[in-house]
Amino acid sequence: MKLLATLLLFSSTMIQAKEIAHYRFAVRDNTNQELILMEASIDDRQELVVKSKIYTTNSQRPIFFPAEIREEMTVKKELNQFSFDTIFYKIKNLANTTIEISEPQIVCAMMPDPTGSNDHLSVLREWDWEAQDFLGGLELVSGPQGCWVRRRIQPKDQWAKQQAQSLKDIIRVLALDSLQ
Repeated sequence: MKLLATLLLFSSTMIQAKEIAHYRFAVRDNTNQELILMEASIDDRQELVVKSKIYTTNSQRPIFFPAEIREEMTVKKELNQFSFDTIFYKIKNLANTTIEISEPQIVCAMMPDPTGSNDHLSVLREWDWEAQDFLGGLELVSGPQGCWVRRRIQPKDQWAKQQAQSLKDIIRVLALDSLQ
């Protein structure tokens, strides 16, 4: 009986999906005076999980000061093979790229709204081409880039920066589409 329980426990941990990318961002809906904070995760089983909080604002506050949460929701969606392959390709490209962390001497004194301060992309790191697997953990590879950011994190190479931005765009579109 112990052997059966051990095998079941072992097989259930082997089946568990692994998060390969995580993107936190915010979008503003000026029509309804709402702010939507979103976290989108993609796992190795082609599942997109989107957690969102929709904030309302009142007329005395600018939109970047949310008043209250109107709605919270979690949506799960299976990605088609083409979408997943495109995303996975970009994640593998970012997995081994050099990440640059810069701390500028001058930081502008402004308060960004949540769409500017929520722009964090993390991917699994250290892709092993022989093992065809990630050896590292989830790591921030691209964060906000405004003049107000004290610690900027982004890929060092221009091509990798474009890959990160493209991956953000793809995940953002998929996440927003899943909420409808």
